Amino acid sequence: MKKLSKILLITFSILFVVIIIGSFSANKYYESKFNKEIHIEEALEVNDLGQILDKYKGSLVYVDHSSVSCGPCFIELRDYAPQLQARYKDKPIKFVYICSESNYPLKTVSNSVLWRRKLATTNAKGHHYLVNKEFSLKIFKQTVSEDKGEVAYYPWQFIVDENGKIINSHAARPSDSNKLYQQLDSLLLMRK
Repeated sequence: MKKLSKILLITFSILFVVIIIGSFSANKYYESKFNKEIHIEEALEVNDLGQILDKYKGSLVYVDHSSVSCGPCFIELRDYAPQLQARYKDKPIKFVYICSESNYPLKTVSNSVLWRRKLATTNAKGHHYLVNKEFSLKIFKQTVSEDKGEVAYYPWQFIVDENGKIINSHAARPSDSNKLYQQLDSLLLMRK
């Protein structure tokens, strides 16, 4: 019985190490596919939006709030964010992407690996944060006006001013480029 327990303990220990090494290797593999202007951070301990936004004080910030399990979110990043960023390349606007972990069962891949895998297919420059689900729900509470009939969904975009205050809690998506360009252009004009 002791011998069987020892064998099981060794087997589980080896399996655990293999899973950890595999996850680390997958993260590094996908990061190697990123454009050098894509900056990522796992911010799973963040519990206040200011912890992220304080880094960008002095600039307008366009925030894209998404989920690892949201297909349309990554389509926005892949197909529309690069044009948006090119248009505002020399303007005082920062692009921040906050992606929530998912609760759906990830049987073969972690949220972290799936997030990196999806980001590797985009050319969305900027600062990308992986956050926990609870923090994501807090962001919705700060940006969704339920009293105006708004319903929280991914992707959700909002704009923050130079002082870290949310000034447009429901900005247009990158795929709605004409509307979004009007929103951003008017904010830039007001700041001249």
